[in-house]
Amino acid sequence: MNDNSQGNDAGRNFGPVIGFAVGALLGGVLGVLLAPASGEKTRRRIGETARRMGSDAYHTVDDARTSINDAATGLGTDVKNAIDAGRDAFRRDGERAASRIAQIINPPTSHTP
Repeated sequence: MNDNSQGNDAGRNFGPVIGFAVGALLGGVLGVLLAPASGEKTRRRIGETARRMGSDAYHTVDDARTSINDAATGLGTDVKNAIDAGRDAFRRDGERAASRIAQIINPPTSHTP
């Protein structure tokens, strides 16, 4: 029963987003139709703005990709160092445990005259 109520709530959450999108679309269309500039000027301005926005988006994505690659490289180095340190600690502890087991199995014999 809770699954149905969550599904209904999720559907209602998109209402404002859809309303905003429809309003933005209508506003854009009305702005172009009622603009005082000629159609050619308006199209040229829209094209220039679209190219500028596309270029800005490309640079933003490229910068984000570079940052992610740098972070991943650093993370990979950190993980490798952590694995190496864990492996060394495991070996040291294993050697100590083996030494203790050997002492238990074969205790040193004391010779008393």
